[in-house]
Amino acid sequence: MEVEGRGLTTQVVFYNVENLFDTADDPRTNDDDFTPGGRLHWTADRYATKLSHLAQAISWSENELPDLIGLAEVENRSVVEDLAGTSPLDGGHYQAVHFDSPDERGIDVALLVRHGVGEVVEERPLRVHLDGDHTRDVLYARLGSGEGTWHVYVCHWPSRREGPAVSAPKRLEAARTLREHLEEVRGPGDRVLIM
Repeated sequence: MEVEGRGLTTQVVFYNVENLFDTADDPRTNDDDFTPGGRLHWTADRYATKLSHLAQAISWSENELPDLIGLAEVENRSVVEDLAGTSPLDGGHYQAVHFDSPDERGIDVALLVRHGVGEVVEERPLRVHLDGDHTRDVLYARLGSGEGTWHVYVCHWPSRREGPAVSAPKRLEAARTLREHLEEVRGPGDRVLIM
């Protein structure tokens, strides 16, 4: 997607990487399937192959890499940095923005900012408060450049698998969390990107 503003075009990609896990067991999450001895027999070779396929899919050309990449379903900062270091994405010298969220499955969202696009001047997780349940945070990053301020949000709303009666209130709470934060931080002339 191309985002136009003030005479500039910013190349933006959002990609659900569908369970980008490394091979190490994290005892704090339910990632046992993604280990060499787990149900999916997740090996270093399989992980490297997935990284390569994702880097190719996200990049439309080695000469024109995305400026901003929003990612859903990443396990941790390490896998985000591994993806950013995989050809051809490694040519973008991306800065990773990531926080571990309270999601039981251990999946989070992340943002990659290509070198030279802007400075990440603030980054934080926005906790979505659900009664008796945990979900992924909304990721917020404020980027500053000579062209002004960007407020960037990366979201992966709670799943719909429990049906609309259960999932709709959770999804609305995630949206409310984002909206309230945006109303607090947005200034005149600021640009907003919600992925």
